[in-house]
Amino acid sequence: MKKVAVFGNAGGGKSTLSKKLAAITNLPLYVLYHFSKILLYLIGWGSVGSVGGGGRGKSRNNLH
Repeated sequence: MKKVAVFGNAGGGKSTLSKKLAAITNLPLYVLYHFSKILLYLIGWGSVGSVGGGGRGKSRNNLH
């Protein structure tokens, strides 16, 4: 099984690159950011509204 992991800074284009790579290689795309937000919600550290897409300039920290 082929796998690709994309890491980088916030706003660095990881999602854009990942979507293009998935389309070109026909590999499935798993966005771990969504899984981590769901996990934080399930253990009581996040809210349902915090599960969603990213995007530049949007706050993603609901742990306060």
